[in-house]
Amino acid sequence: MIVILAPYFAPAYKAGGPIKSLRGFSKLLLENNRELKVVTRNNDIDGSILGESGKYDFVDYRSKASIGKYRKDFKNAELIWFNSLYSVPFTMIPVLALFFSKKKTVLISPRGSMLPGTTSFKKKVYLRILKTIFKILPHRFVMHYSNEYEKQNSIPMFAGFDEVFFNNPLTGELQDLPITGNSKKVLACFGRMSAKKNLGFIIDVLGQLPEDFTLELHGALEHMKYVDQLKEQIASLGLEDRVSFEGEYSSDNFGEKVNEITVGLIPSLSENFCHVFFEFIEGGRIVVASDGLPWGFANKEVPETILPLEEELWKQRILEISKMSDDDYHTQQKKLCGIYNKVKDEIEEDFLNVVNTITD
Repeated sequence: MIVILAPYFAPAYKAGGPIKSLRGFSKLLLENNRELKVVTRNNDIDGSILGESGKYDFVDYRSKASIGKYRKDFKNAELIWFNSLYSVPFTMIPVLALFFSKKKTVLISPRGSMLPGTTSFKKKVYLRILKTIFKILPHRFVMHYSNEYEKQNSIPMFAGFDEVFFNNPLTGELQDLPITGNSKKVLACFGRMSAKKNLGFIIDVLGQLPEDFTLELHGALEHMKYVDQLKEQIASLGLEDRVSFEGEYSSDNFGEKVNEITVGLIPSLSENFCHVFFEFIEGGRIVVASDGLPWGFANKEVPETILPLEEELWKQRILEISKMSDDDYHTQQKKLCGIYNKVKDEIEEDFLNVVNTITD
């Protein structure tokens, strides 16, 4: 049995990318006849209790974590998969439970939590303690990085541990949505409102674009102090009528929302994968993202898909897209779809190969 520990799992959705990743991985495992159990919370990231609709029968939704329950979970596990480094109920308590378990293979997925801008001094001290505990336990600990980019840019806290690489699965469907003249001026960012997303950069770029360009910010208002900073920036630039906070979104209404925009923008400082990059492509939209994402090879097919965080470059790319004919827009979008399909196939093959190898 494969036991996955996840702070949040569907039907929760407000925690974003990790939920999408693990739902996709679970689907692949079950399709390949692997016995699976997911242990998660019975609430979403905002504390709201999950309803019964949308729950999965292979998932144990818990209101409380305990060493005793984890000991039972681990008894017949051939692979235990941690998906958080900083969670007490989903990292520290199960680590303590491992002291009472026979030797297991334990997969650790940092999920971008050791990339630049995510590790404070206190977190580094905590990670050193965690590393020390791993070394005294009899189990085999394997670090999982989504790609070489994540490994090279993460703090080297777990250097020397076994490593595996596989990216997150893509489980959506590609759409081919029409582009209209008015929508050529609607820009949008989707994702949780946090400093790592670097939304202030795009607000500055918007201030340099003609007045008929607007910006939609979709996502949960996770860090209100940061949101207040954004609102102050918007006011100082006189952009109150051109920037809108659209609130939360889910997989159920993402397609409807993306249908109203022209360009998906991702100015993040760093991302180990970034689901929304591919979701924009699924939604039939051209995307422009920062070089904090690991998808630089996309520029070979569609130049200026991945750009350094230089305002003039983003401004010019956005203006270029806004002036495209529908045919030219769809030509570039189709090339992005080709990238999407290639990545999707490679990810599924890599993931299953890794799981088969470390559970042999």
